[in-house]
Amino acid sequence: MKKLARSKNPAIYHRGERRGRRVLRLIRSSAFSAFSAVKFKDIVIPLGFPIVPKKRTETFTKDCDAISEIIGELMMITIAVVAFGLLAVIVLSYKGPADSPQADIDGWVNVGTDTVYFRHGGGELIDVKDLMIMLNLNGTSVELSPADLALIYGKPEWGLGDTIEIDALGEWGIAIGEDDYVGATIVHTGAGVVIQAGTLLGEGVVPTATATATATPTPTPTPPPTPSAPEITSVYNDAPNTASVVVNYAVNQSDAGTRVAYGTDLSLGNWSLWDNGTLVHNVTISGLIENTTYYYSVYAYNGTDPSYYSNSLIYNFTTAEAARIFTPTSAVDTSGGDATVAQVNVSGDGMYTTYNMPKFGFDDSVYQQFNFTTGLADAPLQVLLRINHTGKEVKGVKIRVWEEDTSTWHDEALTKTKTDTWLQEEVNVSTYIDSVNDLNNLVVRYESYANQDNQEAYIDYVVVDVG
Repeated sequence: MKKLARSKNPAIYHRGERRGRRVLRLIRSSAFSAFSAVKFKDIVIPLGFPIVPKKRTETFTKDCDAISEIIGELMMITIAVVAFGLLAVIVLSYKGPADSPQADIDGWVNVGTDTVYFRHGGGELIDVKDLMIMLNLNGTSVELSPADLALIYGKPEWGLGDTIEIDALGEWGIAIGEDDYVGATIVHTGAGVVIQAGTLLGEGVVPTATATATATPTPTPTPPPTPSAPEITSVYNDAPNTASVVVNYAVNQSDAGTRVAYGTDLSLGNWSLWDNGTLVHNVTISGLIENTTYYYSVYAYNGTDPSYYSNSLIYNFTTAEAARIFTPTSAVDTSGGDATVAQVNVSGDGMYTTYNMPKFGFDDSVYQQFNFTTGLADAPLQVLLRINHTGKEVKGVKIRVWEEDTSTWHDEALTKTKTDTWLQEEVNVSTYIDSVNDLNNLVVRYESYANQDNQEAYIDYVVVDVG
């Protein structure tokens, strides 16, 4: 068998190379794009007949030249794709300038209250942290920063129908008059644009001074003071009567709860009603026994924590002895009239004595006499004689009081009557009825006279009040 001889014609290599170039051009024109994926294993180069290289080294060299051009072209395409991708990322990531907020703002001035108003009339919500307002107040330029507006307005966003009120007098001490000028510029600091500007009041004035509102810092809360016991001062009591007394005192805490402990011995044991809500106190203690010594102490409790309290020293007082009223034990009439004890024991009961008055002057032998036997064992502090009498034609009237210690009559004038109206009179006879003996032998006589015969006087009530 003959062996097939290998061709040494170099044109075969040239035709194979030209075919490779045509395939490459086909790939460039139709198979590749900026974002295509290329699989080298799918590329087939049909030559139509076997390639028989002349020499092994020459075949390897010719094949590498063709393939090198293909790889170079692929690398250039890859670089172009990467550059295009980077350009797209840069272009698409650019946001452009911030949008300018669109809003319709109404503004006006209340001269009476020196207040400037701005109302959001429509459009977008405006974040207060991006809002600044500049005013021209009759030539003075003032400014409210976002922080200032946040304190004044109190909301995070300014929306439809919401109004911002600016007190020019309170913020800057600037009063606004009827003829003043007020201009305003509203700025969105986030977008760096003027939302609205214009005149709110009067004719334009060039600013000559500048004032800037300063946000008022939130005050640090002061912790509540530590509770303390109230201090009690100025303790004293009014003069007690037979059944009650008023205890007076002061404390240094107006919200303190206070009351008085009292009793007939040092253990006290009784409490008054609470007396609260003031610094000066006047507490009445009732239901006491006459002529009795009582002890008392004032207590005051902290209004927040009652465990903090104080009390005063222990004081004392003695209640008054009850007034002792004695009615006559017997009655005598020498006028030819009528006098009994029953007629003078009760005032206004319709019972009374009848006294026939002598004419033209007193006659000490003509009287109505009332005798008292008190049975008291102690000397009186005060003796009052009370009498109700009347007589239309009385020209003179008196009572006579017997003092046992000196065997003396003491005359006391009474008031004359001109009508039938009862006269209620009180005579203090303590100056001479001042002993137990005088009191237990007390005698009282009534005498009067008229200018005509057959005239009468009357007595409704006679008693002795011993204190």
